[in-house]
Amino acid sequence: MKKFKSLVIALLLLTSSLALAHLAGGVDATVEGHIVDIGYDTEQLTAGKSTVFLVSLKEAVTEAAVNTDNLWIKLQDEDKKTIFSGKLFPEPTGTYSFTIFFPEGGKHILTIRFDGAETVEHSEVLNIEGGTNHQLDRNWFWGLFFFILLLLVILIIRRNKKIKNKKTKKMEW
Repeated sequence: MKKFKSLVIALLLLTSSLALAHLAGGVDATVEGHIVDIGYDTEQLTAGKSTVFLVSLKEAVTEAAVNTDNLWIKLQDEDKKTIFSGKLFPEPTGTYSFTIFFPEGGKHILTIRFDGAETVEHSEVLNIEGGTNHQLDRNWFWGLFFFILLLLVILIIRRNKKIKNKKTKKMEW
């Protein structure tokens, strides 16, 4: 049974990496004799939608994969306000994958730094299509509305029970 589970996990990892290998958009940047390959699963980055990123580091001349220990990423809006910052560890294929949900359109700065025998850092300006994600605002509003409505219903039920209890106590005398 353990061998079967290991086989299934290995196949999932392999197929997920192969599926991500055919990405719709992205950029390649040459930095200090290396190619920083940033790919994503959509042709156009859009506010209100999740985007899967696949990032790898290659030698510029041979295009051989460079082994790295980890990847530090930081996403900022155009005002340099940090939206996310974190450290990732490589997949068995040596690439890094992550998903970003862009709440707003506009320019965003994605900074990535590969750490290992060498440190390679690159920043890329991403143009996110679309404005503010008003769907989040509407969801928040409706959630709050139904929460308040539920509280009112509970208060009315409790009030009616108290009134009913008072009437039954008066009738007992």
